[in-house]
Amino acid sequence: MYDIIVVGSGIAGSTFAAKISKFAKTLIIEAREKDQIPKTTNVFPLHNRPFIQEVDWEDKQIFPNLHMKTNYKGYNVDGIINTEEFGAPLGNMTYLEELIKKFLQICEDQGCTVKNGERVNKISRKNNCIEVYTSEGKLYQSKVLVISTGSHSFELQKSLGFEAPRSYTGVFTHLYGNE
Repeated sequence: MYDIIVVGSGIAGSTFAAKISKFAKTLIIEAREKDQIPKTTNVFPLHNRPFIQEVDWEDKQIFPNLHMKTNYKGYNVDGIINTEEFGAPLGNMTYLEELIKKFLQICEDQGCTVKNGERVNKISRKNNCIEVYTSEGKLYQSKVLVISTGSHSFELQKSLGFEAPRSYTGVFTHLYGNE
């Protein structure tokens, strides 16, 4: 039996597991194979630094440079936000797959078990534990379950009694006001 099972090893799941696996017997279940981490670039806000001390913020393999400008598009206005106008960068540009790999390595170094290529098929609540059944025909038990799959498993979330939308249509952000 595990103390914690984390379903999903994206940025949320891998970050959480890197922190908690120091203190609890942890299992990560990820539907994708290890070599299928999506290659994406993202902005990692500087205000996250105090909370994420497990990585070297000067590592150019993960954080190649500062994020200085953002293009934005709106219904009425298109433009560029230049962070120099605010006196400081918004964050670090991040190779997200490298950051996730780093967090997963930290997890494994701390004794966390990572199961890639297993999809969660069913979750049952028992009196003293949670049972997680996977596509590989395996049963894992835990005291705590963390679902960090984002919008990828609304059906799984609904099966546990959580409200979830039928589909995910994306996030739209817009800056209102004068440039």
